[in-house]
Amino acid sequence: MTRPMQVVFAVALGLLVASVTWAADASPSMLGNACAPCHGTDGMSPGAIPALSGKSADYIVQRMLEFKAGAREGTVMNRIAKGYSDTEIAAVAQHFAALGKTAAAGGATPSALADACAACHGTDGMSPGAIPALSGKSAAYITQRMLEFKAGARQGTVMNRIARGYDDDEIAAIAQHLGNE
Repeated sequence: MTRPMQVVFAVALGLLVASVTWAADASPSMLGNACAPCHGTDGMSPGAIPALSGKSADYIVQRMLEFKAGAREGTVMNRIAKGYSDTEIAAVAQHFAALGKTAAAGGATPSALADACAACHGTDGMSPGAIPALSGKSAAYITQRMLEFKAGARQGTVMNRIARGYDDDEIAAIAQHLGNE
């Protein structure tokens, strides 16, 4: 091996050892930082991306393993989950589980929860185009539709995924805020 190749090999080996050491020493919050652009630094996702804060570690681990195995479809989560070892997934899950409760239990107002709906359904509930309007619908109607989307009993382009990101109390709070009763 020539001298320049020995130097390149030594540098590459050093970087490999450093990256393995970093991964082994990475804290759960450091690993969770990769999730922050979509799920928020506090696990309280903006918009329609599911919140992670307050979900149980077991729940997060199970979803991540489903994404990793391809048993659960996600926009980018299948690819992302494959980049984590099972140990790292458990660490990230513990990090987010320790952050607290989900949006409704954490004190977010129904108005803040419903803001995510405005992107598609309009700020006044009068949706543009073919998206169903929410204006004039009762809270009971909105709750029922959301629960159907969540359970998969009703199909929507993105609503099934969005509804699964909310617990039943959050759905009720959103429906109460948006509903016309």
